[in-house]
Amino acid sequence: MNKSDDIVAVARSLLVERRRGLIKSLGFARQDEQLEAHMDLIVRIQAVIDVIDRVAREEALVP
Repeated sequence: MNKSDDIVAVARSLLVERRRGLIKSLGFARQDEQLEAHMDLIVRIQAVIDVIDRVAREEALVP
């Protein structure tokens, strides 16, 4: 694992933690706009996590 792999792993970990926090906070959303904003952010964060995972899988296939 090189330095860029470490940075990507840390970034992914931070995104997962942020997503987890947003999911927990959904129960405390007081307004529909706040709920929608949290859900939108969760979806966007998940999309970034998915890209990181897809790139990692593709790099693992390259000899």
